[in-house]
Order: sequence, then C-alpha cells, then structure tokens
Amino acid sequence: MANKPLVSLKGNVVIITVLLLGACSPVNQITPTASINSTQIPESTKTITSFPTGGLLPTRPLVPTWSPSLVPFLIWTPLPTLSDPEAEAQLLSWLQGTPNCRLPCWAGITPGETEWQEAKQILGTAVSLGIVEENRGCKFGPCNILGWHSRTGLDFHGSMRSQLDNSIYGFALFGYPPSSVLRLDRVLSVYGLPGKVFLGAHNSITPPDNIYIRITLVYPNNQFIIHFGWIGSLSGEAMVGCLQNESIDLYIHPITGPWTDDAIRLVIYNTGLTTADDFRPLENATGLTIDQFYNIFVKGEGDKCISTPVTLWQ
Repeated sequence: MANKPLVSLKGNVVIITVLLLGACSPVNQITPTASINSTQIPESTKTITSFPTGGLLPTRPLVPTWSPSLVPFLIWTPLPTLSDPEAEAQLLSWLQGTPNCRLPCWAGITPGETEWQEAKQILGTAVSLGIVEENRGCKFGPCNILGWHSRTGLDFHGSMRSQLDNSIYGFALFGYPPSSVLRLDRVLSVYGLPGKVFLGAHNSITPPDNIYIRITLVYPNNQFIIHFGWIGSLSGEAMVGCLQNESIDLYIHPITGPWTDDAIRLVIYNTGLTTADDFRPLENATGLTIDQFYNIFVKGEGDKCISTPVTLWQ
C-alpha cells in the first residue's frame, strides 16, 4: 500500500506526518561515531576522537566516520596526554614498530593518508611539540610543519610536514634510538635488499679521532631513506667503520617520479647541489655490490666493518 501523508495545521505551521503502511523490511540504523554540530566550528578547536582508556595508543589511530549527508562539521575529542613513564613506553613502542605499521607507517602516521591535525594530536600525547608553523612555504609548495623531541630524556627528535590539503607529506626522525629495531642488520632483515646504498665519509677535522662514516639505504617501495652514522678510524690508506650503536637519520618521504640520486639527495640534504664527494654509490666507494653488502651486514653478530680509500674523500 502506498505511503499516505497526513496533513494538519497548528497555527501557521503545516505538520506533515508520513505513515508507513504495510510490511516493511527492517532498516539498519547507523550510529554516528562522533558528535555532529550544525554550527561551524573553528579549526583550532577540532581534535581527534579519544582512544580507549586503560592502555597505550593503538598502532593505527581510530578515525571517526560520518555520513556525507550529515552536516560536515565534526567535533573532535582531544587525546589524553600520557604520563612520562607512559610517554616513554609509547615512544619506544613507536620505535619498535608492529607488523601492521611498518615503514612508511610510523606511530600510526602514514604519508598521504593521515591528516595533519590527527598526526599532530597523536604525537602530542607522547612527545613535546616544538615550533609549529602552518601555511608556510616548503619546497613542494604551501605546507604545515612542526618539530618535536622526546620529553623523557631519550635522545630522539623529529619533524613532520603536511600539504595544505592536510595529508601528511613526509617526516624525519633523528637520534640514537634505544631500540635494536632500527639497527642496520634489523632493517636489512625486515625490509630486504635496498634499492640503492650510498656511502659518505669525512675526516676534515683531525683524523683519526673525527672520522665519520655514513651508510645510506634507500627503499623506494617503502618510501623511506635511512642514514647510519658510525665513528670510524684510519687503517693505513683506508677509513674503516664497524657495526656499532649508530646514530640514525630516518626520512619517510614520497618521491614523485624516479628515485634518482639527485632526488634522494634533495630529500636528505634539502638541496640538489650536494657534490658527489659527499655521497657516493656503495660500489664506487667500497668495491662492494649491494648484494655483497646485504649478505655481510644482514646478520649483526661479530665484527662487521666497511672500508673506503682515504683518497676518495680528500
């Protein structure tokens, strides 16, 4: 039977009631997962829906959903700030990573997927946010940018950028992470053979005490570049660096187009003008192929060293 509207008058207001007659199939009700408000909310008041209490943050953030037919103004609930012991545990958990958040995902943040406000709130629960600049100029166009560091004394800090459409563009992590997961051997074991490997070395101050060896692995499929910095020494006419507790520079960054040497330099050094003397392909600097390098360093036990002629870096 057809639906029949019933019309009544109350004052100057017409009230239309629709009666649904006959058998009807049940309707699945949609329960919104976030509060909706028909009044426009300033951007500065929006925060992410809170995570469940009683534990650390999940690997992937819980993203609130809503129907596009509803008024598109979402009220975000701020995330709680963790205590110092919880914050240190959370940062260590992020450094460890999980099977469902491997690079380029880190701390539940993935370039091109996670929004700026969401990522900023996630980081803010466990680290200290430094300078936050929004709508500034980056080399890829207008952007947002922030810096952060551990608030519990761990020697680790980083930066993050987004495009103005709010998706995260890329981020970088620096320091001496208190985790074996980002060691050279573990990275090789988890992510396999790198697409490219570069070597850098310098003894420009006072050798042998200030020799520094940089090994750079490039993983285009996972959109990350990682530097390992080792303190080296002189051995005859060579500079030698051995597997050790290294400093880490990790760049999680998309590259539009081919991952050329110049494109990689641009990510690391923020310029395409870095000279070849600062950044040489592994085989040119050591005689090792990438396969040989992988087979040597994928297992971290024992003394594993890399050697490069001093004459290449003078």
